[in-house]
This record gives sequence, structure tokens and C-alpha cells, in this order.
Amino acid sequence: MTVSIRLCRVAFAMICAAQAEASCFNLSGGKYGVDPLLLKAIAWQESDFRSITHPANRNGSVDIGWMGINTGWLPTLSRWGITRERLLSDACLNVQTGAWVLQQCMKAHGATWKAVGCYNARSAVKQQRYVGLIWQKWQRLQRGERGDIADTSPEVRANSVDTAWRAGTGG
Repeated sequence: MTVSIRLCRVAFAMICAAQAEASCFNLSGGKYGVDPLLLKAIAWQESDFRSITHPANRNGSVDIGWMGINTGWLPTLSRWGITRERLLSDACLNVQTGAWVLQQCMKAHGATWKAVGCYNARSAVKQQRYVGLIWQKWQRLQRGERGDIADTSPEVRANSVDTAWRAGTGG
């Protein structure tokens, strides 16, 4: 009996954590003017929704956490007390930071797929490859294929920047 009660408590805690993480996408998207499903697509691609550190990139930088925040951003982020450790230990902070980074790219390139490519790479070839991966995941999320993480409310979906993103690719 005690074991089953503990298992129920663990399962309940996991469900609450998953709901909290989902709301992080909605809040971060709203704060920075980014479609929450797009943020989820990026997190899915970057880490499969895990707090991990990726192996070093060719330039020696490292990508951190759910959103794959590149260590090149750490000097700027340190102004707000954001560290590598915090990005790894706080998934919501990581998602919010990813939304901010994407917003920086959107300021430079508009609400286009070029901004999504900018999030990941400087090279046009790498940007195009990344955009293709994100586009596929974003489409799957819109169809509800990852129901475990795609619980964005209908209101948020209705206010998404779908039209702007498509316009940016000619698609």
C-alpha cells in the first residue's frame, strides 16, 4: 500500500511538472512575441525536452538545456544573472531565454524563417537545414502529434504567427 501511494505521488509530481513546463512555453511566447509551438519545436529539436549540455560545437561553444542556448550568449545573459548552471537547472528560465534569443533574431530578420535559422547558425546552409527540421516539428505540433508537450491553448494557437512564418518562406 505504501509503495502504491508513493508511486501515485511521484506520478502526480511528474504530471504537475509537465504542465508547468508547458505553461513556460506559453508565458515565454507571450512575453517575447513568439509562437509557443515554435518554441516547443525548437526545444524538441535541440534537446528532446531534456536539460542537457550538447558536445562542443566546431567553434568550441556549447549548447545548453532545453532550448540549446549557446554559450556565446552567456556574457550578455550574465547581466541578468543568467548562468550556465541556471540554464541547466531551470527549464523555464531556459525556455524564456530561448524565446529572448529568438526575439533578437526576429528583430534582425523579422518574423520569418530566416529568424529561426539565425537562432541556430550563421551559415546560410546550416540555417536552411535547421529551418527544415524546425518546420517539420512545428507542423507535427500543430497537428497535435506530440500531445505530451503540445497542450497549448486554442487561444494561443489562434494568435500564433503562422501567417508571418509562412510568408517568410514563401510557403
